[in-house]
Amino acid sequence: MAGDFVKHKKDSDMMSVWSYFLVAKDGNSAKCKRCPSILKTLGGSTKGLHTHLSTKYNIKVISASTSQDTENLNTAPPPAKRKLDDYFTKTKSDDDNLDDVLARMIALDGFPFSVFITSDNLRKLLLAKYTDLPKSAVTIKKRVMNYSKKIKKQVTSELKHLKSAGERFSLSFDEWTSMSIDFNVNKRYMALNVHSYKKFWNLGLVPIYGNMTAENCLRILNERLSKFDISLETDIVAIVTDGPNVMIKVGRLVCAEQQLCLAHGINLAVCDVLYKKT
Repeated sequence: MAGDFVKHKKDSDMMSVWSYFLVAKDGNSAKCKRCPSILKTLGGSTKGLHTHLSTKYNIKVISASTSQDTENLNTAPPPAKRKLDDYFTKTKSDDDNLDDVLARMIALDGFPFSVFITSDNLRKLLLAKYTDLPKSAVTIKKRVMNYSKKIKKQVTSELKHLKSAGERFSLSFDEWTSMSIDFNVNKRYMALNVHSYKKFWNLGLVPIYGNMTAENCLRILNERLSKFDISLETDIVAIVTDGPNVMIKVGRLVCAEQQLCLAHGINLAVCDVLYKKT
């Protein structure tokens, strides 16, 4: 029935294909104004309408966006298949150089220098991205040590720049003991972090020899800080430590303010409540 078709909202737009057709009330078909032809428009597609005008009346509504979209579908090359990597956001580590990777695997993951030579599978994985992987454990050690010196220079330069701008720092440190099956060879270290207003730097682990007295702790701090041109007396305004008597004495011996670590105190309290023998 003619009443089943009405004018489209773009009927008055001569640049629209709908100026040549009436649209069904359900939106699934259209009727040509020039002939009795009724064409399907399922899903809002106007491809059939353009084909009808073009083949029967030699009319092309080029500016119609729907027509252009349809034509693009027919002429554009098929999209390339997506790779698994395309679904992940690349991070800075994707562009790491070999020295950075070796240093992390050795310092953080505990890989020995020799495993990069003796493990065929590990070498294959690294050679797939890094063609300059050394063939000697001695060379790998030299590269990692040289890389550490490079990082140290960068940290020293950054701290020096902040010092020249008048900034001062705080210091957090704590003792760490390595785990070993043979408890007689466990090694003890002092871990140090220097903090500015917005950033912090880890200055590494310093081996501890002998008893950890307050005086020995101060010696370790001064020696390590001096390697980065930092003075405990003039550049450090506050220290953060845990609460044993040795560290409390350290706080009395230095000029900087001391803040006992709240997280450590809370941890001791929780452990005391949950695991204290009754």
